[in-house]
Amino acid sequence: MGESKLSQVYFREGNRIDMDLHFGCGLFVFDKAGKQAEGIEAILDLFKQLNADPSDPNWKEVETFFISMTAQLDLDFSDDAKKMKSLDPT
Repeated sequence: MGESKLSQVYFREGNRIDMDLHFGCGLFVFDKAGKQAEGIEAILDLFKQLNADPSDPNWKEVETFFISMTAQLDLDFSDDAKKMKSLDPT
């Protein structure tokens, strides 16, 4: 995930909002070489991994994703828009 983008929200005339939204995430696992611990040792290893240095070479990137979307939203503040309409259950 070497790409960085800034999300932006624009408030336009006429109750319109334009949005450019960007979100990215990376999933990493702590790859401890050797035998897998069991029982209480596994729990202790988990806590050690949570406190591990982020630059530790044992952290391996498993998956990354990035989503980028653009949206326009028109807000309606008219009296008709303020009324609740129930859905007919039929």
